[in-house]
Order: sequence, then C-alpha cells, then structure tokens
Amino acid sequence: MKKRKNKKEYWQELFGDHCCAVCGRMDDIHRHHIFYGINKKHSEEYGLVIYLCPYHHNMSDEAIHFNKELDLETKQDAERWFIENFGTIEDFRRIFGRSWL
Repeated sequence: MKKRKNKKEYWQELFGDHCCAVCGRMDDIHRHHIFYGINKKHSEEYGLVIYLCPYHHNMSDEAIHFNKELDLETKQDAERWFIENFGTIEDFRRIFGRSWL
C-alpha cells in the first residue's frame, strides 16, 4: 500500500477547512463518516469523513442520510481518493468489504 496522507491533508484537499462539503456553510457543522456501521472505524482511520450542515446531514430530504445519490457520490469520491493516496481497489475492498465504483 501507498504511504498514507494524514486526515488533515485529506480534508483540506477535498473540501477545505470545516465547512459543509455540499453548500459551504460554516456554522453548526456535523462530522459525517462516509463509510459507517462496521466500516466507521476504517473511515476514521483513513480520514474518510466530511463535514455537513444539518440540512445536508440529516435534517432534509436532500441530506446524505436520505439522499441515496449524494451518499453514493460521496462514497465513490472517497474510494477514488483512497485508491489515489493509500492503495489499490483490491486494498479498498479488503478493508471496506466491497467497492462502490
């Protein structure tokens, strides 16, 4: 596997500092693990978390918890970033159990 970037580098590369990854709102931000459930610890380990405002996190039909398209797009972006920075698609599948690409 490739050398890991740290979480701060990942976050800044994709989204900048703590603001909603969808709309850019900077207040009342929630931390969202892109891969949750049994993969939450892996999301944490590899920095695969994003920040979202309540509207885009869990307080509307457009929120990542209810919007399957947004959830899938975010998972695919995170998986591509993992492959570019940490390892191969096989490494990703071994760690996360499957691919979303």
